[in-house]
Amino acid sequence: MSTPKTVFPFTRLYGTIEIDHAGMVQGLKDLEADEAVRGIVPKKYLVWIHLIGTLLVDWDDPCSYRVGIVAQSPRRVDDPRYLTANLFVPIFPNEDPDKERPCVYPDGPHSSSTPFPRGDCSHWTASEVWVAFKRVPEGLDNASAYRLPCEGMSLLRATYSKDYAHIRGVKAQQAAARRSSHPPLTEGPSPQVSETRPSRDGEGGTTLRADSDAPPMKWADDPYNDTFVPLAKLSLDIGWTSQAESLPDIYSFFEEREQIKRWDH
Repeated sequence: MSTPKTVFPFTRLYGTIEIDHAGMVQGLKDLEADEAVRGIVPKKYLVWIHLIGTLLVDWDDPCSYRVGIVAQSPRRVDDPRYLTANLFVPIFPNEDPDKERPCVYPDGPHSSSTPFPRGDCSHWTASEVWVAFKRVPEGLDNASAYRLPCEGMSLLRATYSKDYAHIRGVKAQQAAARRSSHPPLTEGPSPQVSETRPSRDGEGGTTLRADSDAPPMKWADDPYNDTFVPLAKLSLDIGWTSQAESLPDIYSFFEEREQIKRWDH
């Protein structure tokens, strides 16, 4: 029995998105913007569709979704945010070489046991963004997509929660160490806070650096705090990932999003 198609996707599905640069400047009547976006080659991002963010009033309006950018293991190190390489959840058949981070097991198309098309993928902690999808008039066959089961979603939420709690603990530990240090009143270099490395305490199995040399990032400059929601094209076909040399990650998304922001006026 076939599953009815929908004009917007279900959640918990894996799919492919591309930022719709041309669609975002359409109607602006800005020749410079039109010319600029023609020179942008959009990247393909493998994503997991987490939740719907818009209560639709008109079916012709775009609908916002929270999606996770799926990338390769290990996670890219991000010192200003205390994000280390081991903060990821592998997508089977990928596994954590240290056997500390449990896998999620997506269902294949039509609830089959077809393995995930790429063997080095993972969900990174802190890898979700907002995008907007237009309705798909021909409909989306949700049953043909890879889907994360409910237990997999619960595992992601629990792991992320532990990771964030651990990060907050490390930040508090660093702040306390700085307050307890007493810099000299004479001129000269400030004393260095001694390195402290919290032990693995079960909070997500993470070890976070407490001696980062990266300068603190201002809230307004942090791309994670950006409220700009780009329009994106969606496909539920992720077969291309098996042939791709590498997958763009959330930082690639941030860079591409910046390219279109200047023309969205």
